[in-house]
Amino acid sequence: MKHYKTVLFDLDGTLLDTSEGILGAVKYAQQQMNLPSLPDSRLREFIGPPPVESYKRIFGVDEAIAQQAAFFHRKYGSERGLFEAQHYPGISELLQNLKNSGRFLGVATLKREDTAQKILAHFNLKQYFDVITGIDTKEQLSKSDIIQAALKEMRQTNASAVLIGDSQYDAEGAEKAGVSFIGVTYGFGFSDAKDISPYASADSPSQLLALL
Repeated sequence: MKHYKTVLFDLDGTLLDTSEGILGAVKYAQQQMNLPSLPDSRLREFIGPPPVESYKRIFGVDEAIAQQAAFFHRKYGSERGLFEAQHYPGISELLQNLKNSGRFLGVATLKREDTAQKILAHFNLKQYFDVITGIDTKEQLSKSDIIQAALKEMRQTNASAVLIGDSQYDAEGAEKAGVSFIGVTYGFGFSDAKDISPYASADSPSQLLALL
């Protein structure tokens, strides 16, 4: 593979296993909004996309109700959910090696930017990144918008960059933004390399390091 000067990471399912906190946020919003109960297999669909979009799609509610549910979702996330996560084995070593090699490192996430800053600081990962870019409170930015914003802040070009992510949302965002993509199978979206083809894939952070 080519040598990428800039490496961008998705957060949920790529840097951290945040599933416990996200499921907790959905269940809290369900309780507050009296939304119907759903199995965890459906609730896991919230991992990745922006909450408003997910509440509309999964619960079939309108924009106003989805926005209110997302408010409770974020409230739980900012107060409790950001601490309900864990490192994927080898992530710190991967980031340290990339940093030592002189790469520019960034986070491009569909999580709220302020929440992303807090969670990465709590889990001692913030130190590795030159930029951390996420959505605003209105959730109007797409994945490609966030990627472009991160590159602009770092003053780096699309051609020199790659996005690492665990879902089709990440792959589509990278393609639209004009950057390369590597998918990981240890997260939430992709189950194996076939899901990621024709893009490159990795089963672990150590394999990512070998690719990069």
